[in-house]
Amino acid sequence: MIVIRGLSPNASYLRLLSLATQQEWPLEASRVGPCRDLGAVTVELDGGERTIFLSGRGWNPAFALVEAAWVLAGRNDLKSLTEFIANFGQFSDDGQTLHGAYGYRLRHYFGRDQLDAAVAELKANPESRRVVMSLYAPGDLGQHSKDIPCNTHVTLRRVRGRLEMTVSNRSNDLWLGVPYNWFVFRALQYVIAHQLDIACGIQRHISSCLHLYEKDVAAAHRVARINREADLNLEESELTGLDIDGLLRDANALADHSFDSLTSKQLTDFFVRFRSYKGSCTAEASTASRSVLAVSLDRWKLEHQLTKAITVTQPLNYNPETETGLQIQRWAFETPVNTAIERLAVVAREAMPLLHEALRTELGQGIQIKFQDAAAEHQAAMHFVLELIFGTLDPELVRTAIGDKLRERLAAIANAASVPPTPFRVRELSDERLKHLFGALIS
Repeated sequence: MIVIRGLSPNASYLRLLSLATQQEWPLEASRVGPCRDLGAVTVELDGGERTIFLSGRGWNPAFALVEAAWVLAGRNDLKSLTEFIANFGQFSDDGQTLHGAYGYRLRHYFGRDQLDAAVAELKANPESRRVVMSLYAPGDLGQHSKDIPCNTHVTLRRVRGRLEMTVSNRSNDLWLGVPYNWFVFRALQYVIAHQLDIACGIQRHISSCLHLYEKDVAAAHRVARINREADLNLEESELTGLDIDGLLRDANALADHSFDSLTSKQLTDFFVRFRSYKGSCTAEASTASRSVLAVSLDRWKLEHQLTKAITVTQPLNYNPETETGLQIQRWAFETPVNTAIERLAVVAREAMPLLHEALRTELGQGIQIKFQDAAAEHQAAMHFVLELIFGTLDPELVRTAIGDKLRERLAAIANAASVPPTPFRVRELSDERLKHLFGALIS
């Protein structure tokens, strides 16, 4: 069994994508196509929001908010979800409702409100280990419904003054299901903890079959390549968290898509911005805040735009010829800026002959190349070296969110090194010359 614990939600998700795309897994048949079967997987999440903002993922936080509210409200109507994701109707048996709707199952399906019962039990018996909320019914076994619950039951416990939640899952889609599962069940955990007047503790997801469909492998591999755990953790530490109280207060309004009646300022600003992106609102979008919601939304928008123009049809399998370039990119992301400047200054001195060679090629052999002074030549060499790093990127990725992320990182290094802000062009070197030039950094 794969067990991941001690990481932030974004870092945990990145680790799963890396495992699924960088190792060989049995290929299994399924109702919706072949998939990579990672087998049983447990992920423990403690702290951090469940809002996924990995570059390139295109996770839709607006849909996640509405789905969470829909679950909290105990709904099973299809319309609330299809207005966000049109093909959600493929999971309905009657075109009106969803058979396995988690909120409806928790609050109505079994003839009692399991959320109220769970809160009552934990208030009366704080040490109780009997609090289990069912999502899967005996009648689901063998039933030919399009929507049999993937999450089967939820166990709740008070542990050292905090509410722990364990979600058991019979089958989990790593690409489409996991990010929304984590977010929705975190909202549910907050609701119950709020009623008990205690803090949220560990949220544990145990899946009997975590899988990645082959149709999603290329996209997942791309996301695994361009994100770094250290960057995700640093960014999350700088972001404003989710207004959970507002989410609970506005649950019914969100489920009904009554965005103009929201009471939470964070959620109001978020949906004004979301609707302006979708072209369904004429109000001016509020200035972007540094909240997990705003960052997730902006990255969703960027990826939504990119996928209209770029479709990856072939899996980006591991290629040993690109390993040096990937190591150089990883070094650029993971090395503190000041340290990177010091070490790249050494590389820049080594790259002087290459810079002059490149300039002679571009300007013509008869042109004499002179710099104002040694400092100007050094700055040009530093910019040249940063362009060589940018040139290690796959050409297909230069104009995607991946290219944007690398460009931003290199620009930050250039700015800190007082290198004039000139756009980076793609400069390519052979793998052998890259090893010679950057070998001391990546060894």
